[in-house]
Amino acid sequence: MEQLVRCGAFDRVHPGRPRRELLWELVGVEGSLPPRRPAGSGSRSAATPGPPRGRGHVTAAPLAAVPPLGPLLDLPAPAPELPPMSERDRVAADYAVHGVSTGRHLVSLLRPSLDALGCVPLARVAELPDGSRITVAGLVIARQAPVSAKGFRFFTLADEGAHLDLIFRPEVARRTRTIANASPLLLAEGTLEVSSGRCNLLVTSVTALDGDGHPNTAAPRDDLPAWPSASHDFH
Repeated sequence: MEQLVRCGAFDRVHPGRPRRELLWELVGVEGSLPPRRPAGSGSRSAATPGPPRGRGHVTAAPLAAVPPLGPLLDLPAPAPELPPMSERDRVAADYAVHGVSTGRHLVSLLRPSLDALGCVPLARVAELPDGSRITVAGLVIARQAPVSAKGFRFFTLADEGAHLDLIFRPEVARRTRTIANASPLLLAEGTLEVSSGRCNLLVTSVTALDGDGHPNTAAPRDDLPAWPSASHDFH
């Protein structure tokens, strides 16, 4: 139920109610429910287990009665002043719950940062002439390293408007392997190849980007909990 609330399944049922307020209310409802019966208990009470088998057993001294502690919070309690979920929070919740979102594309949320880095939106790449030196960025949705390619690697990059295939020569693939394999969000620089209306980028360098679309100079790691962390990798 919590996952349904997080991804907006009740937005139309309770219009205007913030999701975080609904989550708080859900905790109160769940706390008021009676405890569940053990599986298979039925109408008869479960048998009380006997002492452990062995050479004998020692009867432990009865524990002194401890007065029960009162509840730390009386439920249902009114929801505190919780900040509303931003659009990025909502998209992140969609991806965290079911891996896709019907809202904005994740990369579109980082477009101001990518523009500052000189990245060309992928939907505009087809307008550029063959041989252009460009910088692009997006999510890696596929990685391919076929044995017959003799060391070449092929990635597919996606942003909010289009896809673009990246080609790594063997020496570039070896040099960039750690960053390219570990980072779900990449900035790639290279030379555009246009043939019969099909565009590829012959990559010369790649840079890992963090969750805000800034170059990640730390050791490569998946620090983007909102992003699809696994691409389709083919070998």
